[in-house]
Amino acid sequence: MIPERLIGPKGQIPVIIRDDDTSFFTEPRMLESIYSKVWQDGFKVSLSVVPSLRGRNDLSVPPDFRNTGQCYSIPDNKSLVAYLRDKIHHDRSIEILQHGFSHDYNNESCRWEYGDDSKRYSEMKCDTERGMKIIRQACDIGPRFFVSPGEDLSARNMRMIFELGMIPIYRQTIFDRFLRSSSLPYSMKKFAIKRVSAKYSTLKMEDQILVFMKPVTMSVGRNVLTWSTPRIRSSTDSFKSLVELTGDIIKKSFRDRTPVCILNHYHAYYYDWNSSITKHDRFRAWRYVFDSLEKLNNVWKVTFSQLYDRTESVQNTDIAKTGSKITIVAKSSIQDVSFRVRHNLEPDDRITKDEYTNIITVKQLIPNNKIVLYEKD
Repeated sequence: MIPERLIGPKGQIPVIIRDDDTSFFTEPRMLESIYSKVWQDGFKVSLSVVPSLRGRNDLSVPPDFRNTGQCYSIPDNKSLVAYLRDKIHHDRSIEILQHGFSHDYNNESCRWEYGDDSKRYSEMKCDTERGMKIIRQACDIGPRFFVSPGEDLSARNMRMIFELGMIPIYRQTIFDRFLRSSSLPYSMKKFAIKRVSAKYSTLKMEDQILVFMKPVTMSVGRNVLTWSTPRIRSSTDSFKSLVELTGDIIKKSFRDRTPVCILNHYHAYYYDWNSSITKHDRFRAWRYVFDSLEKLNNVWKVTFSQLYDRTESVQNTDIAKTGSKITIVAKSSIQDVSFRVRHNLEPDDRITKDEYTNIITVKQLIPNNKIVLYEKD
């Protein structure tokens, strides 16, 4: 059997933090209150930035600006722009993702802006390009990845994201594939969305946990990144559900060395955008998830760009096995490339091995430089 490629250097588990809804209204102190310790511990945060947030009745908008219908462009918040640029270019502790355009929601179709195909394709493409330019103006760097508001992304708009050269990050479940199907009628999709929404209708928004923060497993494909979760054993959106989900994610990631992402929303910890954290139970839940992942052995603190680029390099490495002979040839230079093997290998100064996990690490791969290893008889 050919050795199994592992993404993380030295077989480490990639851990990403993604926070949604940074916008014109975001105050640097809000991000600092949630992530100061995260940054001190060497983790990075990928911020999903809304280029031109619309004032509507949504928790991502401060109370005084809800239902104004106006759009608020992120470059107009000068203090936030200065803060983000420092974090991007000096600290290198954040990564910028594009989070839709205006974070709009269509009440008639019950779809978020990039799941709703009622708007003409040319208009959607124009808005998305405007969003890219707005982010570049604010952050002095263009977005490489795209996150759709509400995790709602139609097949049509996904193709548009590809055309614009961005890489979509999206949820991949049976329900999402159902919503993206071009063969199913609009009425059936709307009915399904209402049924799913009804699940949360009896629970107050301020009491929900998993809607705003949870760990998920990531998969990296050709020009896409997707996420999913195991089936949650509890039937409620509660701290107990979060604990069970976190345990399942950790077991899977430790076993398979798969990437883990914490999805978060900074504003969910501030009741009506209070000046300090007021949702203390929710903040305790956030700390529980982060601490649980931080305590894992062999964690690789990573951004989406770092994860995507390394995955591409590792996947492009050729591995062949003939009898007891294993041949490895890389197309690019990579350090600390790890594989899981089933048999012991002959000693070789170019590799190290973890006896407990059967993970071997090749210290360095050089393009077109063949490495040959042998299994023990």
